[in-house]
Amino acid sequence: MTYYPVFLDLRDREVVVVGGGAVAERKVRELLEAGARVRVISRTLTPALAELVACGRIAFRRGEFEESDLEGAWLVIGATDEAETNRRVAEAAARYRLFCNIADAPARCSFLAPAVLRRGGIAIAISTSGQSPALAVHLKRRIASLIGPEYATLAELLGRWRPLVRERIPDPKRRAEVFRRLAGSQMLERLRTGGRTAAEDYARALIEQWACAESSPEGARKILSGGEGS
Repeated sequence: MTYYPVFLDLRDREVVVVGGGAVAERKVRELLEAGARVRVISRTLTPALAELVACGRIAFRRGEFEESDLEGAWLVIGATDEAETNRRVAEAAARYRLFCNIADAPARCSFLAPAVLRRGGIAIAISTSGQSPALAVHLKRRIASLIGPEYATLAELLGRWRPLVRERIPDPKRRAEVFRRLAGSQMLERLRTGGRTAAEDYARALIEQWACAESSPEGARKILSGGEGS
């Protein structure tokens, strides 16, 4: 099966988690990090989940799952160790037209939760389409060895420079090329060896160089061919 990959904005949106064990705890923590309003339905809770309830971080209803628990939700996660409960959660979510993830049961899921590597604002999601979560975790570790924390700084700096590049280089096609060259330039090496200041100085010099070249047809050709700032 081919899945459509997507990153969801769950800020201040309610997500229902059915289950109160270790798997549910992990899901709840991830959802809270994404800014979701989490409601847990379970007979029991782990100590950590109970603490989140006590301090008001999550809502909680003690008892068996009921279809009415899904009212007002944007997303549903089934994380119990009871196959029958998970089946009822998935079927109820389908009736409510809600996307649903059932832990360790890909056939009952309408979305899969990938293994995610985070570096600041960068999120790299890895999925095996439910075939092997262990392989997804292995790939995450391999990628983590290649993508270090300097990439988070690079992403932040590129985001900060977007207004400057828009101002200095009006043409959209050439501007896109400038961003491509910035991301693939020596900036990462400057971050690794000289730190943030060295990378910022290097980027500013390149942007100004390209902006000056932009003002002449010959300079523009050099930008697009890689002759400037490569």
